[in-house]
Parts: sequence; C-alpha cells; structure tokens
Amino acid sequence: MSVTIQERVDFIIGIAHELNKCKSEPEYLFSKVNAIQGKDIESLLAQYSEDNIIFNENLSPVNFIRHHILHMLDMGKQISVNELENAKEKFNTKDKEYFSDYGEPIRKAIADYPIGVHTPFHVWKEAFRILYVFFFSGKVKETVNNYLDEITSEIHKSLGIKNFLTHWVNFDGSNNFGADYCWFSLFPADKLRHTNAVQLFARLTAHGIDYGLYQGDDIKRFRNINGVEVDYELSRSDAIDGVIEFFKFKLDTVVTLNKSIKQFWKYAPGEKGKYWDEMTQKGIMAVGWSELKQLSDYPDAEAISVAMKANITDNSVTNIDQFRNASIGDIVIANKGRKGVLGIGIITGAYEYDDSREYYKHLRKVDWVIADYVQSEKSLFRADTFSPTLKYSDVKKLYLEKDAHYKAIFDKIDSDLNIPITEDKHEREEETDVNYFWLVANPKIWNYSDLNVGETQTYTTHSGRDNKRRIYDHFLRANPGDKVIGYVSSPVRQVTTLLEVSRKLFTNEQDGEVVEFRISEFLENPVDLETLKENELLQTSEPIINNLQGSLFALKKEEYEAILEIVSSVSPVRSTPQVKEKYSLPDVAKETGIGEDTLNKYIAIITSKKQVIFQGPPGTGKTYVADRIARALCQNRDNIEIIQFHPSYSYEDFVEGYRPVESGGLKVKNGIFKEICHRAEINKGATFALIIDEINRGDVSKIFGELIYLLEYRDKKVRLTYNPELTFQIPSNLYIIGTMNLADRSLSLIDYALRRRFSFITLETDYNLIMRYNESSEIDIRKVVENLKEVNNYIAMTHSLGSNFIIGHSYFIGKPDKPLKIKTKEDLERLWEYDLKPLLNEYYFDKTDDVGNLKTELFKDVMD
Repeated sequence: MSVTIQERVDFIIGIAHELNKCKSEPEYLFSKVNAIQGKDIESLLAQYSEDNIIFNENLSPVNFIRHHILHMLDMGKQISVNELENAKEKFNTKDKEYFSDYGEPIRKAIADYPIGVHTPFHVWKEAFRILYVFFFSGKVKETVNNYLDEITSEIHKSLGIKNFLTHWVNFDGSNNFGADYCWFSLFPADKLRHTNAVQLFARLTAHGIDYGLYQGDDIKRFRNINGVEVDYELSRSDAIDGVIEFFKFKLDTVVTLNKSIKQFWKYAPGEKGKYWDEMTQKGIMAVGWSELKQLSDYPDAEAISVAMKANITDNSVTNIDQFRNASIGDIVIANKGRKGVLGIGIITGAYEYDDSREYYKHLRKVDWVIADYVQSEKSLFRADTFSPTLKYSDVKKLYLEKDAHYKAIFDKIDSDLNIPITEDKHEREEETDVNYFWLVANPKIWNYSDLNVGETQTYTTHSGRDNKRRIYDHFLRANPGDKVIGYVSSPVRQVTTLLEVSRKLFTNEQDGEVVEFRISEFLENPVDLETLKENELLQTSEPIINNLQGSLFALKKEEYEAILEIVSSVSPVRSTPQVKEKYSLPDVAKETGIGEDTLNKYIAIITSKKQVIFQGPPGTGKTYVADRIARALCQNRDNIEIIQFHPSYSYEDFVEGYRPVESGGLKVKNGIFKEICHRAEINKGATFALIIDEINRGDVSKIFGELIYLLEYRDKKVRLTYNPELTFQIPSNLYIIGTMNLADRSLSLIDYALRRRFSFITLETDYNLIMRYNESSEIDIRKVVENLKEVNNYIAMTHSLGSNFIIGHSYFIGKPDKPLKIKTKEDLERLWEYDLKPLLNEYYFDKTDDVGNLKTELFKDVMD
C-alpha cells in the first residue's frame, strides 16, 4: 500500500517531536542514550568504528567522542552529562591513561591532534549536537531522506513547474550539528543554489509545517526587490495540501522576484589580466586552484577548505566557492589590478570542470558584452580572483565617459536590475596618517548649524560649472578620521565647529564626486577670524595667506593645535545638552523591589563588563529593571535608547545600511547603535545606555556583524561593512543591557562566542513583592502566593518545561504609582482568563487537563 504525501510529512514530524524533546530536555536525552542496547550499539559502533573516525590520517574529535560513548555503553556503563564533558576534557588534555584501552592509531591521533585557541569541541558544547546521531541513523535516516525526496518530487509535479530545483536538509542540519526539524525549498534553476534565491520554503517541525517565502543567505541584503517590500513571515499548518496551495499562489511571485535579483562580481583573468584574450574569445571565465578537481566532489566550503588544507574563512576558499555558486544572469566585471577594467560580462552557464585544459580548469560560460580597457584614478578592486563588488556604478561611469555608445548596453543590463545594498566587507583601504583641514561653509548655501552632532554632510569637489574646486588635491588626500576646523564665511567669519572626515572621496548619483564630513563638536562661543589672525603661527597658514578664497585648506598639525588652544581659551565645547535627572539607587530599589545591596552588585557587573543580559522566566520584570538601572546610571533619560530585536532585525537596521532618499536612489544611513555610539563619543563626560529587549529573538551574530569583536575590546577599532574607509569604536561610556526571556522555545539561546562577551543576571519570581504590592487586597493574598508557588513548582517539574517557564511576579503587580492589582476575586479571575490561561495553554498545548488543574491550584482556598 503506497504512503501518501501527508503520511510522509507526519512521519517526519513525529521524528521532529522526538528530537525536539531530546534537544530541550537533557535528562530525556541521556535516558534515551542509556536505553540503547545490543544490536543497536553494534550497528552504531560499526558506523563510528576506529577505522571510520580517522580519515586520511586526520582524526575527527566529535566522531571519536561518539565512538567512546558507544564503547562505554557496550561495557554496561551509564552515560551522564558529566561523563560526556569529562571525555571531552580528557581529549583536550590528551590524557594517555584515560584512553589507554584504545589501539596505537587512536592514541597517536589524539596525541598529535592540534589544540588551538578554540578547543576541538567549541562548536559541540551542546550534548544534543554530539548524541542526536544515535537516534537519527540507519533505517530512520534512510526513510526520512527517501520521504524528503518523494515529498519534494510530488510537490514539484503538483506545481507543474519546469526549470526549478529542489533542495532539502534532514535532521543533520545545514552544518551537521543536528536539528529538531527538516526543511525543503524550491527555486529557479538558473540560481543554481538555494542560497542565491528567493525560495518556496517549508520547515517540518515538532509543531507542524512552517511555510512561506524565504531568502537565501547570500541575498538577504536585498531589503526589497524592485521597490516592493517582500513578506518573509512564515505561516504554520498541519496539512501539506495547504502548503502546496500557497506555493501555487506564490509561484509567479517567486519567478518574478528571482529575475530581479542580480549580483555583481569582480573577476581577475590571471595576473595582470594575461588570460583575458582567451576568456573573451571562448566566452568563458576560468580560474586555477589546480589542487581541486571537479568541484561537485566538494559539497560545501568546508569540504573545499579541507582539500586545500586551508581555513574555511581563507579568501581562496571563499573565492572558489563563490565562483561555482554565482547565479546565471549575474554581472561580472573583469579587472586588471586595482584600477583597471577589462570588460563586463553576464554569466550564462553553470560551473564546469574541463580536465582537458592545461591550466585554469574550473570555468563558467560568460557573455562578455563589453571588452574594452578603461582605468580609474582610484582603487576599485580587491587583489583577489573572484569576489563580490559594488563598483558597478563606478565602472559604468568610466565606460560612458569613454564612449556614449555603451549606453545601450548598460540600459539593457539595468532594465530589470535590482542592485544589492551591501558592499563586500573586504573592500577596504589601509589607514593613513591623520591630516588636518580647514573647511569653509558659505551660510548663503549651507551652514554647520543645519546639522546635529554626529550627523554628516557631503561636500562636492567640483563647482556648479563642473570645474574642479581650488586645491582639488586636498579632497583626494582626505581620509576618514582626519581632523577638520569648521569655518563659516562672510558675513559670519567665525570658526564655529569641529569636524572629522567620515568618508573619503566617492561618487553619488546626485552630486558626483564628494567627501563626507561628520560634526564632532559645536563651539558655544565661536572664534572670530580676526582673533585667529592675531596668532603668529597662523598668519602663514594656508587659509589665511589665501584670504579664505577656496573651500578646503590644508593645515599643519601645529596650526590645528594652535587653533584648538585658542578655542579652548575662549569657548567651552557644546555638544548634546545634558539634562540631569535626580534618580538614585534608593529610587530603583523602591520601584523594583530589589534590595540596594543586590542592585549595587548588578551595577558593579554592568560597569565592569559593560554588556549584561537580564534573563529569566516571563513576568520577572527584566525590561523594567533594565530601564530603571539605566536611568540610575545615566541620570538622563535622553541618554537611554531602547529597542527590541526580532527575527527580521538586521545589521542594516542596527549599525548602518542603505536607505532610500527622497531625491531617489539609496544612501548609507546610520542605525540606532551607531547613532548612540556617536553621541557617547562626543559626550565623553556623560553615561549612555542601550537597552536591547528580547535580545535572543534576533540573530545577534548577524545583527552586530564585525562589532562583536568590539564588545570585548572597547579600546580597538574596526572598519565597517558599508563604510570600509571608516574606523569605528564602541565608546567606553556606553553600556549595553539586554533582556532575554528563557521560556521562548521558538528561539535559540545566545551562542557561546557571544555569551562570553556578556555577563548574565538571572531574575526570579519575587513572591514578597506580590504581597507587598497587594497588601490592601480584599482577598487573602498570602494564600494566592502560596498557591502560585505550588503552580510554579508543578511547571518546574514538568519535563518539557522546567524552571525557565515559571510564572513571574509582574503578572500580579501594578506600577509603582498604582501598585495594587489583585484587589478583588474578579481581578484574580480576570488575570487568569486573559493573562495566565493563554500562557499555560501554550505551555501545555495538548494537555488541557493540566491547565484546569493549575487553575484549581491557584484558586484553592481563595475563591468561594
């Protein structure tokens, strides 16, 4: 009897439910491990035999630990989390006595295994990641794989689509770390790989089928496509038929969206372009890496890195992986060195390996629509073989300046183009020494006072008649971090502002060549030009000897310092006004119910680590406590920002990213984190705080990006993804306070790399606070608290829940100005019906009797 598509789905969901329980309940996981017996142990030992865990003389530490656990089970020993951690530690310390029972090859492999900065198990800290394979193997794994094949095949047929590919991932997960769900997707074949495409997506979980449109990781920088914001929220269903109907409805949308997505790549056809003629004649682009054969033999970048004996993050690994996975239809710019452009092409074919070639055997078919050399005055490209680039607009301008006939080709390329909004983070220039400048603002056109501290202003290098400004070379020399004196010309004739160069020379669509400056400080008492002229050193400075006839003048370091000395003598610095708030630690204690001694400990942790997360069960006042402590630290509400992370929150929202402007096009705009960092940097005498509510609802690693490094090293600087010329630092007077709801099962906890950069403060249910806030209640509030303790004990003892899911005190208390919340029995009934019952129904979604029993327990001896 044939198995229906729904039955296949239900089978996989059943496995997902079991693995979800193993993942979320460690006690259950180890009970399952210890229940493995007889032939099952033999079968698994054959899979993880001593011969199989050493490949090409390289030992797999995690597979060895799996073998070791099975060996212990075979000897009749019980496995616990302590046994597992002990085995990992013995491996890390290469304990010869502990592993003395093993043969010489194993003992030698352990002794020779290199232990670097990270231990071999730094990504295998969760027991589930190591042990899930004991339950997802053999016949079960074979059946799941077959069913995923059959499900995607049947959906493909149901949709009646051609030129679409399918991709699925089983319970091994995308990185072989184990997962409690499977997923599959369908996408246009010309995208070659799911990571390059908007996909029809479905995830089979313990709770049903999550489905919708999904962006591949390599195109998540596209916030919208052709100006249309795309909805990537997933829905949930129990029936696969409903998912198929959704896919049918969205099929045309997916086709249209994917046609609009093109990526830009730069390609170097050999050193100094020596193979360029061959590439254009044969309509290909080809690369070397002779140590690699047919790339289909290497399923992912990790496999490539092993074959190349290189780190997975090495540029060479990334280059060749991107080369084979670039989509058909993507744009390629062939370069010669950093400044030269050989031509532009469109990828027309999938990756091929041609062993008959003497060299450069990895190739792609390309339609080279332009084969003509142009050269830029500035560096455009990285010194590598194949990588993303955002220099298309610069290249287009070079060709149109050379020959207007190229416009027809570019019009064709641009006709359905959606330009990506991120720049390759590696396209960065080396830092230079600090330069000093004097910048003139004509108040009839613009003034520094039009801006706020931290805001930026671009300045064109050409006049309105398209002539280069006087001393044009100064604009070429300006680098991020260079110091600038801001002068306002007649009729003001005063130095009013201190600035920095924030972005070196670049081109925007509206103004052409520009340099960008950022306001650092305003002067409360501007300094007259005549005062500066009285200084002997400044009388020979470039702006004064040129009678201020120009826009950007160079200053010597000693001239800049002389101006600052004059400024400091007559004008205290004005930046963001600081309005002090009298909010003390006793105020925090009064409003939160937390003792002052405990609050002092919390503040000591925050001021020492600078990043903390308040974590705990729902309703324990995490956000409220974070806000009150921030107020006590900052003494100024304006210095506190609060945001909430969510699954679609991105680096572009948080740090910086492209945003549309009224005049059309896109411009890099600062996110909230970068803005508050600028404010803190400018106001070094003040304290600032950023509160991130529900921090674990977002992908923290992706949201912080390169700034994760700075969380640990506040005295260091990094270059930013969208402004690689600009170095950025997190000020020491900014505290980051996160909150994390431990009961949200739809989310993953903060990963270990991030965890060590934060301190964690756990808030528990405060039963005394409930009684104190409700002391004038008409009902027996002490009995309510006793009953709540019993309810929470029951929740804590529930295997699928635990202490992270208990009910917090916030449900039972009001605000400080109106603390009484449970005055009458009707108030308690209302609290149950609209707050506690929905929460517990979610906890015990398939056990309605448990919810009823908990209501009875809460109301015991309180309600008539």
